Amino acid sequence: MAVFQAALGILNRSDSTAAAVGGAVKVMQNLSHQEFPPAMYVLGTWKTNGNVSRRTQRGLALIRRAAAQSYGPALYESPSAGLRADFSQDLDKGLEEMRQAAVLDSPRAQLNLGDRHEKGDGVPRDLDRARWYFRLCSAQGVAMCQYRLGTLLLEPALHHSEAVALFELAAEQGLDQAQEIASKEAATLTPADRKQVNG
Repeated sequence: MAVFQAALGILNRSDSTAAAVGGAVKVMQNLSHQEFPPAMYVLGTWKTNGNVSRRTQRGLALIRRAAAQSYGPALYESPSAGLRADFSQDLDKGLEEMRQAAVLDSPRAQLNLGDRHEKGDGVPRDLDRARWYFRLCSAQGVAMCQYRLGTLLLEPALHHSEAVALFELAAEQGLDQAQEIASKEAATLTPADRKQVNG
């Protein structure tokens, strides 16, 4: 896992040298050959997106193998992206696999399910369940999840300080709509509320 994280860090930095990126790609390929699910998922995603000169089917196969080992992000990709025909035909089965992916820390699955429960899209409308899913991906630092959770906490005005803190976190990541609300709501905070937000 440490080797994977180091390689991923190099690949995600814009200032990495070409030699460092090439080495990180080789690390991902080696880890994928060793059946390490996160690396299989990353490599599969590259292949399906055209970042590696390989056939798309090989990329899909890698994502499916990572999903078979219960790697959350790969589990989510299978139903949501229509990579497996049975999920595009069977909503209940697809939703169940998304739930499994969400529990296994796929932020995209958590955001998708939070959205579905907030709107009642394919599942019963349940704001508590929506907040739960948004809270899971908010904890992983996903700006849109922080924004959506903040919105749900702000409406009943039960958790005003927490909502403002979430909007501020999302705004720090560049989410414009969060910045607007954070500025507006921060002006209404009492000194005690501000201390809670900053704490």
